[in-house]
Amino acid sequence: MMWISILLISILDVSGALAAEKYVSGVVGRAITIDCHYEVMYRSHKKYWCHGWTHQCSVLVETNGQHGRSGRVSITDNPEQRIFTVTMENLHSGDTGWYSCGITTAGVDTRSSVHLQVSDVPVSVPVIRYLSAANVSRLGGSVSVSCESLQGSLPIQYRWYEQTSSGHPKISDTNELALHCQSFNQQHHQYYCSASNWHGARSSAMVNVAVFNNGEICSYVTEINGTIPGALWAQDKVRGVVGRAITIDCHYAPMYCSRTKYLCHMWDRQCSSLVNTNGQTEQYGRMTIRDSTSLRIFTVTMENLVSRDTGLYRCGIVTSGNHPAFDIYVEISDEPVSVPLLRFSPQTNGSSCADSVSVSCESVHGSLPIQYSWYEKTPSVDSNISDTNKLDLHCQSIKYKNHLYYCKASNTEGEKSSEVVNVSISNSVSACRNVIEVNSMVSGAVWAEKYRRGVVGRAIAINCYYEAKYRSHTKYWCHGWTLQCSVLVETKGQHGRSGRVSITENLKQRIFTVTMVDLRSGDTGWYSCGITTPGLDPMFHVHLQVSDEPVSVPVLQVLSPANESCVGGSVSVDCESVQGSLPIQYSWYEKTSSVDSKISDTSKMDLHCQSFKHQHHQYYCSASNTRGVKSSEIVNVAVFNSTWDCSYQLQFSHTETKYSCVNNSGHSKITENSKDNYDKDNQSPYPERLPKVIMLSITGIVLMMIFTGLLLYLKCKNRDFKYNTSQRRGSNETRELASLEGSTIYTNLHQRQSKRAAALLANDDGGIMYSAVEFQRKSTVRHPVTNEKNAIYTNVDFQNNSPLDGGKAPSTGTLQDPKQTIYASVAP
Repeated sequence: MMWISILLISILDVSGALAAEKYVSGVVGRAITIDCHYEVMYRSHKKYWCHGWTHQCSVLVETNGQHGRSGRVSITDNPEQRIFTVTMENLHSGDTGWYSCGITTAGVDTRSSVHLQVSDVPVSVPVIRYLSAANVSRLGGSVSVSCESLQGSLPIQYRWYEQTSSGHPKISDTNELALHCQSFNQQHHQYYCSASNWHGARSSAMVNVAVFNNGEICSYVTEINGTIPGALWAQDKVRGVVGRAITIDCHYAPMYCSRTKYLCHMWDRQCSSLVNTNGQTEQYGRMTIRDSTSLRIFTVTMENLVSRDTGLYRCGIVTSGNHPAFDIYVEISDEPVSVPLLRFSPQTNGSSCADSVSVSCESVHGSLPIQYSWYEKTPSVDSNISDTNKLDLHCQSIKYKNHLYYCKASNTEGEKSSEVVNVSISNSVSACRNVIEVNSMVSGAVWAEKYRRGVVGRAIAINCYYEAKYRSHTKYWCHGWTLQCSVLVETKGQHGRSGRVSITENLKQRIFTVTMVDLRSGDTGWYSCGITTPGLDPMFHVHLQVSDEPVSVPVLQVLSPANESCVGGSVSVDCESVQGSLPIQYSWYEKTSSVDSKISDTSKMDLHCQSFKHQHHQYYCSASNTRGVKSSEIVNVAVFNSTWDCSYQLQFSHTETKYSCVNNSGHSKITENSKDNYDKDNQSPYPERLPKVIMLSITGIVLMMIFTGLLLYLKCKNRDFKYNTSQRRGSNETRELASLEGSTIYTNLHQRQSKRAAALLANDDGGIMYSAVEFQRKSTVRHPVTNEKNAIYTNVDFQNNSPLDGGKAPSTGTLQDPKQTIYASVAP
């Protein structure tokens, strides 16, 4: 009869440990936080922070539930991560000494001693930051600039000075400087800030101000270290860990898509370029830069970080003028290791078996390098069995019925132990097999990013990766971190949706993606990626933090072809704040000399000639949410009115984006974005109207000749009658002419093309020219003059429209005189 060994693996707790960093340093006036790590068995116990290192230490603060505060000291317990954090504020030199993290137990309390050294530190060079949108200066509004020394003992005294040719007069005793047009009496100003404490003083970079006065409008540009802010933005503080990597995302406005981007390190106020785009992706040593023009973000990745990487950096864009830039403070520090996580290969569930199993140990947080070791726990001593992060388990290597293993991770800041792997052996009659179970569920079969941040009102996508053998299984997303978590959505086929949550699976890449839309603060908490199996479901826990975020400076984008402005057409400009909690309220304003008047409560503004009352207009957009308001740059509009049409120039203030229509005598139009339009419009001003003018002029001449011939005919006919004929005949002639006298005869003539005519007439109506012919006569009956020749006078009036169509008023068109009269006298 053959016996088999079955390997059963579960998780227990490592006994006894409470650990904290042994020596910590603080700065007078500032705060310090100390993390105390404990084992799982103490999750429900009361924690405290006491002054001293013996059992008679004086308790300063203790948890009441998960939180506690007493004076300048507070404590917060995180049972899930098994850490309680102590914060001491407003440090004094007298706070130097020994303290203890403590846990109350039924017997002797568990403690870990910590020595705190509080020292005075000189101030660092002050950093200049904008408290309001910098582009408000282009509207003539007030811009607030703050000065802050990030290091140094408190209190720190701040002062603002103006640098002039005669001296450096002090203008403020605060760390904030308010700039507005009323404070400027010259075209150029220079300001700087001074920060000082008991150990000395340091001065900031210079804030240069250039003032522009254009009649009723005042605007100004602020410049720091040779850069103009507002067109580029990023997170102003980034923290990294020694040995690991960080990414810095720099967002930019659309007009800079094709420009070269760079990251530089500020050394002694000189910006030393580290990496720049010479395409879309470039790598230089430990730095990589990628430009995503579709998202308008360029990302810099810094790998293998060291402490000396700490400092001030700058995202920048190369332009023909002043470079848009944004300053970022990067802090790189050593960090203790986190509690190691265990992963198994091959991945298993509670019902499957394997000949051998490898268990890997990884501390996902903490300064690198990290040293890993595996230990076997025995009643006498914990023996070191491996100095790697992987433990191989084989049935053949198991000597006893029960074995306990755990992993240790350590770096220069301390060490942490993993949970215990419990291996139990049972015997049966077949080959040796392993059955693995971790923490009552499968470990390592599915994984995701553990901590994610979302913004109220927006959406977040979370990728959950899984092993190949789970392709055909149902995947789900649940609220909670235990096996009893509440399922929110699951795959039905490869997709699923429930309310605000959807799930999509990519079988080829072995990823299922959970998307949560319209995030709310109440969505903050623990969630799990899960896979349905016949046994215990593989799961991975994800913590989601949803918070409110201020709006970013709105970005302007032309939605319709901008050269529509050149023909007087409607141009739409859209305003969008790409960051910030939703909902965001948008409003458009027109800037005038008296007040900024609101013209729209939408994100889109339509510009067309009918909306312009003056030759120049200025518009800007405001974006706001519950966390604040930001204004866009100015949209400047210059209006041109010619005889024939209306056009206008569109330009964004202080940027290279311009949509220009150059008018030559009010006729031709050139757009910056279209050479084809220039070639087309640069021809004759009226190429289509000139033939019409010629034809109408010839028509008028022909008409005049016809009427002249008619009058000659009438006079010749009158001559055939002798003057001494009967009175009746004379009376009849008089009546005949009287019927024409003072009357109007309307005629219409179709145009005929001719290459010769005076360009006096320019309008037609469907190819028809209307004329009115009025007849007048010097009657020989009424005014008998012996030798006077009888004459009939006609005047021909040219009009654009038929006077007969419903009383329609004649259109004056471009005639110099609405009624042009041509007189002809005909001697009988």
